[in-house]
Amino acid sequence: MPTPYESAQLNLQLFDLRREPLLRQARAWFTREFNPATFDELMAAIRGVHNAWFRMVLGYWDMAASLVTTGAIDHAAFLAAHTEIVAAFAKIHPFLSELRTSIGEPEIFSHIEQVVLDMPDALAVMERRRTRLAAAAKARQEKQEARSESLPAKDSQQEALSESLSAKGSQRKTLSKSLSAKDSQQRTLSERLAAKGSQQRTLSERLLAAQRPLLSVFR
Repeated sequence: MPTPYESAQLNLQLFDLRREPLLRQARAWFTREFNPATFDELMAAIRGVHNAWFRMVLGYWDMAASLVTTGAIDHAAFLAAHTEIVAAFAKIHPFLSELRTSIGEPEIFSHIEQVVLDMPDALAVMERRRTRLAAAAKARQEKQEARSESLPAKDSQQEALSESLSAKGSQRKTLSKSLSAKDSQQRTLSERLAAKGSQQRTLSERLLAAQRPLLSVFR
């Protein structure tokens, strides 16, 4: 029988193993996305792209559980430190007998099975966790689908905004051209007025020049 200290040391070492990046990624998939409702769905996952993750997660938990079944770790101390094993086993438990027959391995995952089923009310606990995880996965999926459906509407709004901004830009360009044309007209008018002023000054000078001889006569 292991001492509490020995169980604690082994539990901490198992916890460190769980922190390995690839195993952590596999555990996240197993917990969040792997929710088989039928044996066919279970086999599809095993034969699909996540086969390595499936084997990695259950292989880790079966190895960890074997430390309990062989007496290296206290059962209660193990379950207190690694509650995730219950949720992991809950996902395959309904199909375990059929899986063993299908692959010809009657003892596969037997250590996990023994550790989890030795819990008080094990079947009820597994059912609750299996139901909760499946509901959470469904809620995430529905949220993702709703978000995907909203994307076309957002794209349409963005296109309308872009068109509105483009139209405003075109209006500004037209206004700028109009103002530029008005400035040109004003410059032309100023030039004409200046020319007329020059003509008037020239005429005045001529009149003065014509009047000088007459003024000299009357002096």
